[in-house]
Amino acid sequence: MRRFLAASIVTLAAAGALVGAATAATTTSSGGSGQRAELRTFLCQRALDPGQRLVSVMAVMRPLKKTHRLELRFELLSKTSPTAAFTEVQGTGLGTFVSPTDPPTLGTRPDDVWRLSHPVADLPAPATYRFVVTFRWIGAHDRVIGTDVRVSRPCYQPELRPDLVALSLVAQPIPKAPKKDLYVAQISDDGLTGAGPFQVEFTDGAIVKDHNVKHIAPHQLLTLNFVGPLCDPTAPPTMTIDPDQQVDAYTRANNSLTATCPAPTPAS
Repeated sequence: MRRFLAASIVTLAAAGALVGAATAATTTSSGGSGQRAELRTFLCQRALDPGQRLVSVMAVMRPLKKTHRLELRFELLSKTSPTAAFTEVQGTGLGTFVSPTDPPTLGTRPDDVWRLSHPVADLPAPATYRFVVTFRWIGAHDRVIGTDVRVSRPCYQPELRPDLVALSLVAQPIPKAPKKDLYVAQISDDGLTGAGPFQVEFTDGAIVKDHNVKHIAPHQLLTLNFVGPLCDPTAPPTMTIDPDQQVDAYTRANNSLTATCPAPTPAS
């Protein structure tokens, strides 16, 4: 799968910790028009591959009178449900004021324009993100002569990967085969993308049986049957979906299940 390539993007260094880096494109103009502080070029890139999930915005800043230095601070906020409150994302390049470095005098002339883009990639999902950008104008003796805040529109990042779930594994007696049981397994894909091919592995002690699944669609329910030894309640067989991890699944926490054995026959 093609990866999103940008020299300015630093992806996650650890689970749950977003890392972003800003890239500057600083220019001067001769027009002197436009707002003193604005956000442009908002990008919300959704992707199956977490590494390609991206949110980005460009801040555009023009000097006030007597400006000696321009400053910008990007903050990225996220929430994991509609009712949750936004919380600040911690990461490199976020939450810290930065100033132009090329050239460092940008912002001292009336017609200067500073453009700074800040992409953040490798976004956990599902979650909603938005930028809060603070603009600050610094005058003589490092005195703040003006501030402004702009908030981007939200970026919802859905979790698009498959989510393979082991729903049930039930053993049933076989009337004409008293030393064997019929095992009925149900699996589903609770994700937004289909998956396959992969295997479903049934293990009973040293006995292993595999069932090949060519494809499962999103929210599809599959029933798999196989004949195996009598179900032992003290050591029942187990089912594992995709034991070789051929599918880039959202989670593997629900991929395994232990069989439910038939109730013992009452003594006559």
